Amino acid sequence: MKNFISLVSLLLVLLIGCTSHQTKNLIIHNNSGKTDTLFISDMANDTLINKITLDTGINSLPIKLPHNLLASVSSNNLSDRATILSYFKTTEYKTIVVDNAIKTKNNTCDSLLTYISTTTNKALAKNQRLIFGTNDHQATYNAFDSLRNNQLKAIRVHHDVLTDAEMAVLTTRINEGINSFLFFYGRILKEVVHGDPFYEFVKEIDIHKPQKQVIYPLNIVYTLEHQYLKLNDTVASVRDFVGFMREEIKDSNQSNFYVNQYLKQLIDRPSQLPKHAKAASGSTLKELIKEQSLKPYYYVLKRTANDFLATQAGEKAYNFIATNLKGDTIQLNQYSGKIIFIDNWATWCGPCIEKRPIFDSLATAYAENQHITFLAISVDEDQQKWKNYVARKLMNSSATDLHIPEDQIKNYRENLFISFIPKYTLIDRDGTLINANISDPLQEALPLITKHLNTTEMQ
Repeated sequence: MKNFISLVSLLLVLLIGCTSHQTKNLIIHNNSGKTDTLFISDMANDTLINKITLDTGINSLPIKLPHNLLASVSSNNLSDRATILSYFKTTEYKTIVVDNAIKTKNNTCDSLLTYISTTTNKALAKNQRLIFGTNDHQATYNAFDSLRNNQLKAIRVHHDVLTDAEMAVLTTRINEGINSFLFFYGRILKEVVHGDPFYEFVKEIDIHKPQKQVIYPLNIVYTLEHQYLKLNDTVASVRDFVGFMREEIKDSNQSNFYVNQYLKQLIDRPSQLPKHAKAASGSTLKELIKEQSLKPYYYVLKRTANDFLATQAGEKAYNFIATNLKGDTIQLNQYSGKIIFIDNWATWCGPCIEKRPIFDSLATAYAENQHITFLAISVDEDQQKWKNYVARKLMNSSATDLHIPEDQIKNYRENLFISFIPKYTLIDRDGTLINANISDPLQEALPLITKHLNTTEMQ
């Protein structure tokens, strides 16, 4: 539940306003007693705006802001839970304090942003049973619509000390934040049919609103999906949905922006677009990426696209570093000459645990075949938890269990494009990727394994 609450909190993001590029001073009190690095990222587009190296004590330094924006502020030394949201304006200075947490000083707007996050998290915790234990969609809608109204009422109390721009930021953050949760509840958690009255809130979402005034761009994508699925039983193809998006949003710049947001989400987090993921193919995604690379707003998709293309068939697989249960260091190239099938998993991942017996049955079936090896690679941050789980549950597995060290997990996930788990990777005996985007170890992987083993054994 904690992970769910954190996820929803992170989904509540926005980008507001636009002015000319300016440089303003930022004053940071680093009271932690240690040097640190502060990261300021545009939450709407998940792009890093500034990376700031901090000495202990007071740091005064210029930062470049492309426009007014809501940003996440995080620290290298503190956990993700310490990340805050802060509204940065090109026309004012800001003071940040870093100790055992991150805070801004004397800023009513930022204090209210914290209030919104805190009250949202409390509402999620309070309504766990309603959200997860019932299918009372109307009651869930009412609970969060009430939260919306209470939050709006609270910020209006401070209207006299807030600028119009700050009021707009806070109001938009509340409304689109609640909508973001309702989309998650209806589309993913409960799979509410798109003709259901639950989705009445969608009527209030303006898909033609300038993207720089949109809280969370995926709300627009989900609104378009809602309209599409009211007309169609399912997603015919990714290209068909992209065509629908362009028809509905006539402005080419705006449609390009949202198409890039859609493709980014589809590649990064296909579980959030399940109907689209079933209709997606690697070849179609590559074609669309190529087309979008020549159009405006490609920067939204570029990093995800590059990672995706780097894990396509024929590319050299990342030579990762892992450890086995004995603590020995293992690298991918130690298995050179064999086909390698990898189960990327973690002990905290329910679907991973559910699918592990399928992976193990394949490992057992091919246990005597010297041309293939099966690696179950954990991305658990807690190595001891992984060891304990394997010792309790998996000692009879025919697969080789490995663990990626905590300081290598990010590199591993980025280089093999593991944006979700469970995810399976098949590597040829020469170290090139056969397929790094397998979601089903039996239906998708087994035919590929059979094909490539037959080719290997014939040589």
